[in-house]
Amino acid sequence: AVPMKSLEPESDEEDEEIDEMLEKLKEHLKECQKMGKYVEAQMAQNRVAELKEKKSVTRIEKIKRAQEKELKVLQDANDDEEKAAVQKWEEELAALDKKFADAEEALTQKQEEEAANCRQSCEEKIPEKLHLTEELVGLRKMEEALAKQGKFEEAHGIKMEIMKKEKEEQAAWLEEREKKIQKKLETLNVRHMNEIQALQKTHEKERIIKEKEMNNALDFIRKKLRNAKTHMESDNQATLKKLELQNKTKGIIVKPKKGALAKKQH
Repeated sequence: AVPMKSLEPESDEEDEEIDEMLEKLKEHLKECQKMGKYVEAQMAQNRVAELKEKKSVTRIEKIKRAQEKELKVLQDANDDEEKAAVQKWEEELAALDKKFADAEEALTQKQEEEAANCRQSCEEKIPEKLHLTEELVGLRKMEEALAKQGKFEEAHGIKMEIMKKEKEEQAAWLEEREKKIQKKLETLNVRHMNEIQALQKTHEKERIIKEKEMNNALDFIRKKLRNAKTHMESDNQATLKKLELQNKTKGIIVKPKKGALAKKQH
């Protein structure tokens, strides 16, 4: 709050001129009274009242301008404080987002390496070539026996059948092998997704906390401004009322401006 003294307008040329005119008029008024020039004395008295009113109006207007200026200074200072606070929080939020973006990127890279290692491990553990089935073992023995017996045409037929079956069974095995690997990778992928989601939830939670802190800080700044403005406006009103009382005591009646009067009537 601004004390009344700090709002007192500094004297300027206009005030000095009015004071000088008032002194001269007062002297003139005394002279007229002594000499019995009452009409002229009345005119001087009226002019003194006019000049006093003018001086009072000018003084009030200057004080009001000073009050408005101080309110603006208060508002500007608050705006600067709020702007700085917003910038600070935005930088902190950006840093938080970057921290989690980097963490997610590192986790994704780690998961990709883990998936590649998992595939490699599965491929090493699960043989690529299918072991011979009992049926194929039996057919090969049959092929050998027929060949020994000199039944080459029949042995060739069995050999072709073995080759066909081996090809079919190997293709089926490779498909089954890939399904087993994919199953392992899918299980791993579910875990990886859960890890990413957990990281994102932590990020979201920390961001909400940060935003709440920011809103609380801004609310505090705005509340501080409201309280300061209320206090300042109350002091300013008290200053103007005090001036009004001083004017009444001195017998100065400040007439409201036409615009202000019209506003009041509406």
